[in-house]
Amino acid sequence: MREREYYPRVARWAKERLGCFHTAIDRGLNRGRIDVVGLRDVGGNLSGTSEVISLEVKHGKQPFATSVGQASGYSSSADRCYLAEARTQPFDEDEIAIASKLGVGLVHITGTKRLRVTEVLTAPVREPLDGLRL
Repeated sequence: MREREYYPRVARWAKERLGCFHTAIDRGLNRGRIDVVGLRDVGGNLSGTSEVISLEVKHGKQPFATSVGQASGYSSSADRCYLAEARTQPFDEDEIAIASKLGVGLVHITGTKRLRVTEVLTAPVREPLDGLRL
C-alpha cells in the first residue's frame, strides 16, 4: 500500500479515538504539510480551547529516527504530534523511548485489507508557535 492510502483510515481513527471533531488530509504551510491533521475541543462546556493534532503517516520502510524526527518537527504548529506507522512488528522499547524523549505519540497500523489502528504511546501536549499553529 502507498502511504497516502492509509490517510483516510487514520483520519477516521483520529475522530473515533482521539475525539477530533474535524480532520483534514495533506494540509499545512509551505514549511511542511501534515499527512493527517485533527482538531479537537479540550475546553469543556464553558471554554473554547482546542488542540491541533498532527499525524505523520509512514509505511514503515524508512529509518525510525527519520520518521519520528519528522513527526516531532510538526510541534512548531501542532499541540500534539503522532507518528502513525504501518508495520508488521510492534514498536520496540528503544523506539518507544526515542518517541517519548522527542514528545511524539506512536500509532501502530496493521493489516492489509482491514486496517487496524492502535495507539501505543500517547502524545504529550506541546507548545506550538502561535504564528504557525494551524
